[in-house]
Parts: sequence; structure tokens; C-alpha cells
Amino acid sequence: MPDLLYQHPADLAEGTWTVETGVEDSEYPAAGLGTVDLTRPAKLTGTSGAWVFDAGSADPLALVAIPHHNLDEGLDVRWQMHTVLGDWANAPEDRAIVVPASSEDGYGAGLLLLLTDVETSYRYRRLVIGEANSAPPAIGLVWQGRTSRTLSLSQSPGLGVIPERPIVAHRTEGRAVLVYDVGVTVRALQGSITDAPAGAAAVHAWWLAARGRARPFVIALDDEVEAAVWLARFAAPALARQWPQPPYRVLELALEDVSRGLVL
Repeated sequence: MPDLLYQHPADLAEGTWTVETGVEDSEYPAAGLGTVDLTRPAKLTGTSGAWVFDAGSADPLALVAIPHHNLDEGLDVRWQMHTVLGDWANAPEDRAIVVPASSEDGYGAGLLLLLTDVETSYRYRRLVIGEANSAPPAIGLVWQGRTSRTLSLSQSPGLGVIPERPIVAHRTEGRAVLVYDVGVTVRALQGSITDAPAGAAAVHAWWLAARGRARPFVIALDDEVEAAVWLARFAAPALARQWPQPPYRVLELALEDVSRGLVL
């Protein structure tokens, strides 16, 4: 099982999003890029453009994640950072964001850009859709993580991703079953984690930071590109812990993906 990259809810950078190029969809303003409410995406009316983020002051940034979007595979998408607003042709940081193929049910695979090699903090950041998308670009969230956290899963062979295809089934009086496919595959990460006290303490701190199930956060499995970046939350209101063989701890981890099921 690969290592798990994860975020605390408070790791999300704060600031102001605005549309720089292109025309904003008035029903879906740029502010949607900074909220974890995926029912409030940001959209443009054309097929390309750019949004700019102002952090208010130079602020460190470790990663950018986009768990929900409608961007085409291979689209020219870039992330730029600068100390000066508007001078994007000379941006000190200009990174491509790889857009992989969508899933079989049509949902865009989550996007991840790691910036742990960037030593300078920048106040201004820019997300660029550099060429025409097949539909007006719509993005549910741009998660800017101020720090990077990793949980080793090397001792957790029972942990895995569980896909589920929800349906609505109705049994008639004649005992015929009528089935309606909801049209989306939802995912969960479930199983046991065996770790030393420090790792177990980190998971407990993560659960407390998320206030149990209350607050969502970004996770990513770092050796899987397709569909690996989720906006998730803890699936259970409690975090079960056991001490079968001190000093090791066993924790029951259950996370549910909340990136799916919403149409952009």
C-alpha cells in the first residue's frame, strides 16, 4: 500500500480569488475556488481563462490539489506564483498541472501539484486554463495546502480503496425489481493501520483537527495518478484504537470521498 498524503482542514490557505482573464459565470463566482462546499464551484462562460489568488502576504505553499473539475485530458493547465501582481510573463514559478483521463463514469480525476521544492513564499498565485476546454471550465475547489503531511501505510496490508456503485432499487408487488443507476462510483478508504506511537498520534491529531466527521480535507495516494486525489472526510464519528502489541497501535481508518456525485 502506498503512503498517504493528507491534509488538516486548517492547512487550506486563506485569501481572495478573482477572475483575471475570461468572463466569470455570475452564478458561479471565483470565490467557489476557495470553499470546500463543492456545490459552489467556480465557472467561466468561455472555454479558457485564468483566476488569480491573493494570499494577502507572502505565504508558504506545499501543494495544490483540485479534486473536482471538468477539465479535458491533456489540457494546458498551469500554476504560476509571483511576488508582483500582473507580471505573469516573468513568473518565478510556472508549473504545468497534468490532467489525466476522466473516469469511466465521466468524472475528472483529481489533480495534484507538489511544491515542496519551492523555497520562496509568494503572495500571488494564478491558475491558467491556457487552451480551449470542451466546455466552460468549472472547478469545485483549488486546495492550497500550506504544509505537506504523509502517513506511512507500509505496515497496513488490510487498508484499501473500496469502490461502490449506488443504485435505487424498487420491488413491485409482482416481485419485479426496478433498478435506477445513480450514475457515479463513490469511493472509500478503509482498513486497519498498524503504526508506532508517533504515527498513531498523528492520525489522532488529524481526526481531532477535522472534528471527527465535521470538516473535509484533501487526501492523495502518492503512487496513483488516476482518481487518487479526493476531498474526503472521516466516515465514522469515532476513531477506534487498540494496543495489541506495545508499543505499536492499531487504528481503524475509514475515509469517504465527497468529491463525486456533483455535476459541474
